[in-house]
Order: sequence, then structure tokens, then C-alpha cells
Amino acid sequence: MVALADERGWAYLSKDDRIRRRPAELQALIDGGVRAFCLTNGNLGFDEQAEWFVRNRHRIIQRRRKPGPYVYGVYRDRLGKLWPRD
Repeated sequence: MVALADERGWAYLSKDDRIRRRPAELQALIDGGVRAFCLTNGNLGFDEQAEWFVRNRHRIIQRRRKPGPYVYGVYRDRLGKLWPRD
């Protein structure tokens, strides 16, 4: 999925923010210049996961205009940059 997001210029949405800690997955993000947005709470049910993404959709759209690679955490009411740290 990371490669497909890169190929099509999409933002990569994930429920697993550990992607930034797994060497092979992080390298795929870097190689593809992927713009990733990951939920920061692994205990959310499906409805809550969807709600967090929908609630932050305008923020995600704004930030994805910037070239990647990067990973933003999706919180209930905000986004926070997770990788790379400035």
C-alpha cells in the first residue's frame, strides 16, 4: 500500500503509527517520499478511527500539499508531526 500511495500521489492513512519505527517500512516511506497520516491510539474501534480521520480531513488535506516523506500522528482534534523530528 505504501508503494501505491507513492505511485498515485496519495496521502497514506494508517491505524498503526509504528510504521516509522520499522526499518523496511520507514525506508519505503523515504524512498517514495510518502506523506503518511497515522492514528495515535491503537485501542480505537472502527467508528472512532473513522471519526478521527474525518474530523481531521481538512488538516490532512492541507498538510499533504507539502512534499514528503513525513509521518503525522492523527489525534482526536489535531495532527502532530511524528517523523522526521525537526
